[in-house]
Amino acid sequence: MTDTKENIRNTPRKTSVGKSTNSTWTVRGVGQETKNAVAKAAELANLTQGEWLNRHCLRAAHDQLKQKYTTLPANPEDTNKLLVKFMERFEESEKKRVAEQQEISIKIQRLERKSEKKNAQKAKKKAELKRQVEKETGTKVIEEKRGFFAKMFGWNEPIIQTT
Repeated sequence: MTDTKENIRNTPRKTSVGKSTNSTWTVRGVGQETKNAVAKAAELANLTQGEWLNRHCLRAAHDQLKQKYTTLPANPEDTNKLLVKFMERFEESEKKRVAEQQEISIKIQRLERKSEKKNAQKAKKKAELKRQVEKETGTKVIEEKRGFFAKMFGWNEPIIQTT
């Protein structure tokens, strides 16, 4: 069998590091400087030139795709990293939300206590005034509470009857 160009291309060959390759892939337009650098880098990494190119071209392609499509990482490891970051941010957000809810709850409790205190003071004043009126007039004061419609239309004053 003669060594034609076709036979040489499709024949498995040994690389500089002793590993054989079963397929060829031709890339046109690669400069000699790039070819020499790849050969040296592959030899230093104890890889074939194809393995070295595969590893580094794939990484470069992933990096470029990540820049263009930031919402869809090209590499599964990057997806995991993004997921971990998302979970950390979510947990941090949850902690802030819980802290804010606790703070709001404390403020509401303070306001309720303050309101109860004021209502108690009002009731005390009212009872004191009632006793004073009863003492001065010598009659008993009966207070009628207004119903729903009176409250709705702003008729807040109680009806006071004396006996």
